[in-house]
Amino acid sequence: MKKRESILTKRILAGLMLGLLLGSTFYAQPAAAGEVINVVTQEDYEKVKDSHGDVKPQHSLTDNSVTIGTDGGGNSPSISSNGNEYVYGGYTAGTEAAKNNKVFVKSGEMRYVNGGYSLSGVATDNKVYISGGEMGDVKGGYSSTGVAINNSVDISGGTITDSVYGGRGQLSVTNNSVNISGGKITGPVYGGYSNNGAVTGSTVTISGTPVFDENKTVLYGGYSDNGGDVSGNVLNIHTKELKAANVRDFDEYNFYLQNDTKADDTLLTLTGGNNSDKTTDITKSKINVGMEGVTPALQIGDSVTLLENTNGITVDNTTDYGKEMRQGVSVVYDITTGLNEDGHKLVTTINGGKVTEQSKSPVETQAATVAFLNSACALLQ
Repeated sequence: MKKRESILTKRILAGLMLGLLLGSTFYAQPAAAGEVINVVTQEDYEKVKDSHGDVKPQHSLTDNSVTIGTDGGGNSPSISSNGNEYVYGGYTAGTEAAKNNKVFVKSGEMRYVNGGYSLSGVATDNKVYISGGEMGDVKGGYSSTGVAINNSVDISGGTITDSVYGGRGQLSVTNNSVNISGGKITGPVYGGYSNNGAVTGSTVTISGTPVFDENKTVLYGGYSDNGGDVSGNVLNIHTKELKAANVRDFDEYNFYLQNDTKADDTLLTLTGGNNSDKTTDITKSKINVGMEGVTPALQIGDSVTLLENTNGITVDNTTDYGKEMRQGVSVVYDITTGLNEDGHKLVTTINGGKVTEQSKSPVETQAATVAFLNSACALLQ
């Protein structure tokens, strides 16, 4: 009887031990599936900072969410006593991938923000959202010796005193993006940046009323330190009266006229910045013009300046000017785009317009006609 009790006791203990092990494994799974870190106050920061003073997930490289500050929180919290440490959505000093992490900065001060960092692995699908606070440089994703793919930075507020990178890597940097609709940026902006590889498929999109340093903020589609292929990069401008130092290495420029765009308005003014070459080179680039809104404040014969640089704009027979400007999918205007006489302004002129044959139904055709007539009324006044 005692022998059976002893066996039963051992089995119960073994079962309890197995349960504890399974329980601890189950408990660790949420960290492996992604950590959530919220640093709202200075006390929150003191609780989560690591030995270097940085904020970063400790148990997961993927699917993390890190939030710093609150809306309207100013310079609080400070990431270290002087705002000189780093914030990561994901971090590894190994070969693993940093993937699908998100960082939200609403307020506070910090040195550096990175959606996902890997020393030697891929940094992919990481996102950074900046709506407030002050920081040095910002990277959507960064791999010190590897590749960066499909990372993004979205800036609607805050102050960035150094560079902005959609993605950065030692090797190829592909399909990264930067979207800016507000805030202040005093350094360069890179859709993608590589130390030793190709930079392709990057997108930089500007809307709203961001403020750039007119001497330092160059908008780059891509940049490669050692002369790697830089191609397939796109700049989208959805605003006017924007000023920056220069634009470089975009294969495609898309300018969108807004409802309040008037004759002789300028969308983007470039100063040339601090670089020795202050001209703007748009050779081998495609120039497209679109119209947003229903009732533009423009007339047939009106012109709008897309780019202006008093140091000069370089074009040649490889510069491809679109001949149509679309408003939605059903109205198209004939336009002429080119340099003015002194070569300082890239100008588009509206020649006329029509409803396209792409309207697929009587209802759609009627809506397109109404939209066109509304636009035509403004254009023909």
